[in-house]
Amino acid sequence: MSQTYLRKATVLIVLAIFTIFGGAAGYAFAQPSDPHTGIQQDDTGDSDVVDPIEDCRACHAEAVDAWSGGPHDLAYENEQFQDWWADQDFDSTCLDCHTTNFTPATGEFTHEGVSCEACHGDIPAEHPEAPVDPELANQACATCHRQTHDEFRVTDHETAGLNCVSCHFAHGGEIRLEDATAQCLNCHGASLEGFHHVSHVEAGLECRDCHGWIPPDQPIPPTGLAYTGHDLIAELPACMDCHENLDLELVSDNREETAEDELTEEAILEGQRAILRVQQLEAGIETLILQQRNQQAVSIMTGALGGLILGGLIVGLVSRARVPSTQDEDEEVEEEYSDGH
Repeated sequence: MSQTYLRKATVLIVLAIFTIFGGAAGYAFAQPSDPHTGIQQDDTGDSDVVDPIEDCRACHAEAVDAWSGGPHDLAYENEQFQDWWADQDFDSTCLDCHTTNFTPATGEFTHEGVSCEACHGDIPAEHPEAPVDPELANQACATCHRQTHDEFRVTDHETAGLNCVSCHFAHGGEIRLEDATAQCLNCHGASLEGFHHVSHVEAGLECRDCHGWIPPDQPIPPTGLAYTGHDLIAELPACMDCHENLDLELVSDNREETAEDELTEEAILEGQRAILRVQQLEAGIETLILQQRNQQAVSIMTGALGGLILGGLIVGLVSRARVPSTQDEDEEVEEEYSDGH
């Protein structure tokens, strides 16, 4: 076997090894990083760094105080979220809504929880002379509260021009009036009529006990976006939650047919909603899987190319180092041949 053949085989083996290791490194880099590696803006150790929230407090103390300790402030450190997040193997996509300015590529974010700029956007350098866009905050609710927003859109509230902050305080998230029923009666009190309304209110029930009723054993799906009842629809299951032991007798055949028709229509609508929701979830999952596969392929190719280049450089350097020694060996052979003759 000639020296030239061995040399070429060695070069190919070295290049293959570096290419494989580079591809493996790219694949490892493409895997989801530990979400706990997020870096907060105020963790630099530099005492001169000003917490942007405290900067906002200088003029908006009331708003910051209402936000502090609320669901947006504690969106990341909330114990219930942390337990549920652990069950999802710390899926980094959750941090899009539970942190501020999350960057999936690096796993970094500027603030745990939902801070001012998460809803109001970047604050202009000339602020307060240059105001923030108030419409951004209204749009921001739908970004993370997608399920709630989808439910709200089918109600007369949206067509009447209401939005989230019509009933909720934006910073603390609580209802604007003392309770949900008072909030409803603030607009609907004058039109509240009928035995079913009056009798239930007198019995101490709230509007939400019937309108937008949520099953007490409702599971939280992997997306974390469970039904919130913001479609405000009053359906039969809400009645049966209290009246499950009633023996209802229909007074006529005509009424029986009507009840059956209504029940069938309700069942069909409920089934259609469920099918639509499943299709939305499946589409979202397929998109995430495709994005992950694309990222892995790009990382593997990048790593393999990097390994190939690195291996080529090393082989080139080694080859250059061997050239002088090979020439010396050839000269020695020629001298020995000359001496022998």
